[in-house]
Amino acid sequence: VRSNNSNQVAVRLVAGPTALNATNTTTGINLTWNTLAGVTGYEVLRSLTPTGPFGVVASTASLNYLDTNVVAAETYYYVVRGVYTSGLRSVESSPVMILRDGSLRFQVPIELTDIALASSGSLNLSFERTRTSFNSNDYDGVIDYELEVIATNMDSVSRSVGIINDSNTMIDFITIPAYTLVPTLFKSTISMLSGNQKLRLELEQTQSDGQLSVYSAKLLVNQVNATKTKIYYPLLSSDELPLNVDEDVYAYSTSNLNYHDFSNATYFSRRATKLNKIETYNGWELEVLVSTDGGAEGLLALQNINSSQTVPSTETRFAGPGLQMASIPFNEGVSQFSAANENHRYSLVLKCEYYCTTGSVRVHKAGLWVKLRNISKTSTVHRLTGLNRNISSTTQIVNQRASFDTTRYLSPKVYFQVMAETDTLSQGQASGLYHSANSGNIGLNSLSGSTVLINPATIQLYSSSELMTVPVNENYMTSVNPSQGQITIRSSQLLVETGP
Repeated sequence: VRSNNSNQVAVRLVAGPTALNATNTTTGINLTWNTLAGVTGYEVLRSLTPTGPFGVVASTASLNYLDTNVVAAETYYYVVRGVYTSGLRSVESSPVMILRDGSLRFQVPIELTDIALASSGSLNLSFERTRTSFNSNDYDGVIDYELEVIATNMDSVSRSVGIINDSNTMIDFITIPAYTLVPTLFKSTISMLSGNQKLRLELEQTQSDGQLSVYSAKLLVNQVNATKTKIYYPLLSSDELPLNVDEDVYAYSTSNLNYHDFSNATYFSRRATKLNKIETYNGWELEVLVSTDGGAEGLLALQNINSSQTVPSTETRFAGPGLQMASIPFNEGVSQFSAANENHRYSLVLKCEYYCTTGSVRVHKAGLWVKLRNISKTSTVHRLTGLNRNISSTTQIVNQRASFDTTRYLSPKVYFQVMAETDTLSQGQASGLYHSANSGNIGLNSLSGSTVLINPATIQLYSSSELMTVPVNENYMTSVNPSQGQITIRSSQLLVETGP
C-alpha cells in the first residue's frame, strides 16, 4: 500500500565556481576563481588523486586561497564550491591539478679539505688528499655555486686557489691578494661543470714554498625551488700545519688492531626526521680518503657511538699503495642506522688488520652524504672550527670561521653545536661569535642563546637550543671558556634546518 505523492518541488542544481586556477608561490599553492552569484562563501577541497575523495582544507569569503600545507614535488587536485546562507552547497567546480614546486631555499656546504694546504715554489700543486665527489645531477631548482676559503698569502703578488677535476681541467678559482698575512675568509661566485666529477684543490705556484696557505675550503651549493639535493656532513678534522706534501700528510694513522675513537673524528648526529625524503635505494654514502704504509691492510666503518656497534653495511677493507677513495653507499634503515637509532651519534672508525707490526693505516678526509628527493625538509651544517687541542684559558678561535647568510634559507632553524673532549678534571662552556669582518677579532659579537655547558669526562656533541636571533650574512666563530682544566674542541658548527 502506498500513500499519495507529495507536492512537486523544482530543484535546480547551481553550477559551481568557474575559472579555478592554481599557481606555485614561494610559500604555497595559490588558488583563484570567479565569483558565484548568491553565495556567502566558498569551500576549498583537496585530494591527492583526480577522482578523490576530496576533503575540505579551507572555508573563505574571498576569491582566493593560499594552501601552505603542501609538500614539494607532490601532485595536488583542487575543487571549489559555493556556500549559500541556507547552508546548501553548489556543485563543485571542475578540478584543477598542480605539481608543487620544490619550494625550499637552502645552502649545501661541501667541505673540500680536512687538512690545511700549502703552495709549492716550483709548480702549481694539486692535492689528492682533497679529492671530493660531486655530481651536479644530484641538485635541481635554481642553482648557483660559491667557493669559500680561509687563506694567507705571503707572496708579493696575488695567487689563486682553484678547483680542478680528474681531467685536470680548472673549473674555477678564487684569488688571494698579496700580503694577506693573517687567515682571512674569501668567498666568490664560481661556475661548475655539469655531470659527475671528482674535485680537487689546486694552489698556484708561489715564489717560495709555503707562501700560500689554505686552512679550509668549502663548495657552497645554493638551491631555490629544489626537489632534490645531496648533503654533506664532515666526519674528520685536523690541526696539522699547512704543508705542500700530499699523500704523506694525514689526519690520523694507526696500527691498532681494534676499532677505536680518535681525536680527529667528529660526530654525526642522526636526525633523519629532519631529512625528507631520503632516497629509497642507497640514500646514504660514506666517503673516505685512506692510504696505507709498510704493506698494511685496514678496515674502516661508520660506528654507532651509542651502541658501540659498527653499521655492518659500511665496513670496507682497503690496502695497497697510494691514496684511495672508499665510497660506500647504503640504504636508510639498515642495521644500526634506522628509525630505532634516531638521535644516535656516529663517527668514522678504522683499524689495521694485516701487517700491522711493520705498517699502519691512515685517513686523510671523511664525510657522510645523504641524497634527498621530493624535498620537504633539509638539515645542513656549516663547520666553523676544526681540531683545537688542550684549551686551558678563554680563547676566541678567530682564525677559523665560516660565512652564514640566512637569506639563502627559507625560514631556517639554527643551532650552535660543538664537539668537545674533556678529562675528569676539566669543564667549561663554549659559544658562538659573529663578525662582519673576514679576519681579526675587532668588533666581535656574542651569538645570543648559543652558550653550551661542557661537562667533565666526556666526548660529546653539545647543541644549543634554537637560536632566535641570527644576524644576516655574517661570519661565525667559536669561543671556548674552560672553568677548570683543559678542553679539546674537535669541531664546532651551525646546524641549519629548513621545512616544517
